[in-house]
Amino acid sequence: SYGCGSPVLDANLLTGEILVDLGSGAGMECFIAARKVGQSGHVFGIDMLDHMLDRANQNLESVAEKLGYSNVEFRKGLLESIPMDENTADIVTSNCVINLSEDKRNTFSEIFRILKPGGRLIISDVVTDSPPPPEILNDEQLRGECIAGAMLQAYLTNMLENCGFKN
Repeated sequence: SYGCGSPVLDANLLTGEILVDLGSGAGMECFIAARKVGQSGHVFGIDMLDHMLDRANQNLESVAEKLGYSNVEFRKGLLESIPMDENTADIVTSNCVINLSEDKRNTFSEIFRILKPGGRLIISDVVTDSPPPPEILNDEQLRGECIAGAMLQAYLTNMLENCGFKN
């Protein structure tokens, strides 16, 4: 971890909200969100890796037993093609995953598509103030660790605005 934090804990989730967590992995952020949105809310975890989806799904029953309800679902999908209907989510979160996308503009367009009007995007990821040198950009390990895919802050802000995000 590079200290990205927990977007779910920073999201000020409300009872009844629908949250989509991109790159949900083993589901930890989803299970935290499940309690915060309550029985009337719903949480969707999206991941592209079968073994991570398997790990997340293995914990669904025990989490539901502890909560006293079941409100989490995991789906296989890519950031650039999120398997959700448009205007579905109140909140989209992502924890150190968007930097893995090769097409961040499409990723942010997809996020905007699935958000309800007035919905929020809360991401935790690595950004930079200056372009990384080629030895970082071309390092596969650093790409997997979300360092090589870090966006310039100004470019990220412009991209979000161009995709329709405000504030």
